[in-house]
Amino acid sequence: MTDGPSLPPPRYAHTLHVEAPQPKPFSFLLGVALLAFAVPAGLVFAFLRVVAEPAVPAAATALEAPPVEPVASPSAPGESEPAPVADAAEAVDAASPLDAGLVVVEAAPVDAAPVALAPVVAPVVVPPPPPPPPVIMTYELGMGILHSCRSDAGKFFEGYQDCGSAGELDRYLSKVVGQRVGACTEGAPTSSVTVRTLVDFANSSGSIDVVDGKMIPVPSPWATCLSSHFALENLGKIRHLHPRYTLTYRVIPHPLGAGTR
Repeated sequence: MTDGPSLPPPRYAHTLHVEAPQPKPFSFLLGVALLAFAVPAGLVFAFLRVVAEPAVPAAATALEAPPVEPVASPSAPGESEPAPVADAAEAVDAASPLDAGLVVVEAAPVDAAPVALAPVVAPVVVPPPPPPPPVIMTYELGMGILHSCRSDAGKFFEGYQDCGSAGELDRYLSKVVGQRVGACTEGAPTSSVTVRTLVDFANSSGSIDVVDGKMIPVPSPWATCLSSHFALENLGKIRHLHPRYTLTYRVIPHPLGAGTR
């Protein structure tokens, strides 16, 4: 290096001066003044509007109808006429809630859609079943059995060996008993029964009843019917040895149409 006078270093740096925009004092103050005036003015205006206009209720208030002044008709001096009576419409209007200061609220329309109603089902009355028709019975009458007899002296005998023959009496009684059995239907038997006939030639009479195996009477409506209509006629024409006889008959019922045994 050579010695010599020192030179100042070169100056390369440059300073940039930028001025910030300065607010305009007049515009700023004017904006602030307008804002300060507008807010109170708006509040005052809203308050005055609320005070000046009363709140309207949700339901429309009724207007008071002007009073109706009666019109006096000309009349003669010294005569007084009653005030004319308002017609029916004015009377109704006068009594309406408008004059009383009531609030009339119109009812909301009701939905007119048809409502489906459940059908009314009447109770089904089932008639009782008809009673079964009565079963028509036919009867098989067995051969008569000579049970006993009594002599003129009142002696008691049993069977054919002691009483003798009674064939003619048997044929006669079979017809009479068969007619009576077919005519009586009330309480008719449905199973085999035994009927006993008593014949009294001395008194020209006889009787009939239903008996069990021990010859004990069995009362029933059917037996009563047999007894009340049992009558013997022309007994004097029938040949006989003793004045009293007792014969029994077996009655076997069958439904109509069924075969007999």
